Amino acid sequence: MSVYDKEIYQEGGSRHWQNRTEKNWKKFEFNQPYAKGLKRLKEKILGHTNFDAATLWQWGTMQAMALIDILKSAEKKFGAEGQELVLESLRRVGHDIGRQIVDGTRIDDEISTEEFISFFASVVNRIA
Repeated sequence: MSVYDKEIYQEGGSRHWQNRTEKNWKKFEFNQPYAKGLKRLKEKILGHTNFDAATLWQWGTMQAMALIDILKSAEKKFGAEGQELVLESLRRVGHDIGRQIVDGTRIDDEISTEEFISFFASVVNRIA
């Protein structure tokens, strides 16, 4: 069985990242990172044009490969200092995404610290 045959990917009308089985998952509040651009993509582009979403994957993959090449080049040319430069940048971006995910949300009193961390990690792993 392919991973994509799993029920979590086949549920109609529901994205795989929206579901967890724990009762408190539905109480966990989070935002989509880069929400403004995501909303525009969904509302103005994907549903109303002949845009091929697979090309977005290709573009994103190219961006990721470019970043990996920049990391390798910085490490080769600048050594440890180059590694630190890239690592600091990745930390800033990661912090920004994390902030966007929880900005303005509220933690329900029934959600334990452990659940919050687990739910937050699920959002990061499944979306960001």
